Amino acid sequence: MSIALYLSDKRTVLIGQPPPMTQMQAPAATLIMALDTDQPNGQLLRPSTPLHQWPSPGAVAVCFLDVLGHDWHTLSLLMNETQQWHVPSVAPLFELMKSAWQQPTDANQLFWALENTLQEERDKRTTPHSVDTRIVATLQRIREDIALNVAIKDLAEAVGLSEAHLSQCFKKQTGVALRRYRLWHRVFRTAIAITEGETLTAAALAAGFTDSAHFAHTFQSLFGFAPSQLFASLCKHPNQALASRELNASLHWAS
Repeated sequence: MSIALYLSDKRTVLIGQPPPMTQMQAPAATLIMALDTDQPNGQLLRPSTPLHQWPSPGAVAVCFLDVLGHDWHTLSLLMNETQQWHVPSVAPLFELMKSAWQQPTDANQLFWALENTLQEERDKRTTPHSVDTRIVATLQRIREDIALNVAIKDLAEAVGLSEAHLSQCFKKQTGVALRRYRLWHRVFRTAIAITEGETLTAAALAAGFTDSAHFAHTFQSLFGFAPSQLFASLCKHPNQALASRELNASLHWAS
């Protein structure tokens, strides 16, 4: 099993042959493509949609998309009325992921190419994707210090909403519950720290988990397989854990 993991503050991409899973329920819209085919074959999942098996027993690309929904808005328009890919439109994404599978690339290059490919599709659309600035501010606050675990009450007060209204607006914008997103972001920050050389235990504690077992349980609940199955492969191929920081301000980009 060989996997390349590409990390940025906006998207996360897993390319290769992932471990078998029980059930994945990723808290972000997710694009999954089989890579051992000649034409695009895959799925576009809404946040928290259960997935019980990969679309192919071979290599796949799993792209966890931006939390604010820009990517979902763009990619959902590439599906026809029977929820099948419009192949000519999605072909550039397929070729990009397949190329990264055949020859692991620099994270900056992959995310730059992915952003440009999606932007080309967005430029064709006449209806922009709307974003609630209160949710942008809430996401920014959560990301400022993940170990602090700011109470939802305080997050709500900071943007002038009640707890219930913030939770409702957050779910409407992102498709996922606020608490679940925070767990996802902690897993993401743990993975970033591991790629930078931290031990699993130190990375998990810094991200706000009580211990490495808490992290492992959360990871498995989100992705359907144990983190050891992923990180064992990355330890064998350390050049395939690739972190990119070029999109640190990605919450502020325009549609």
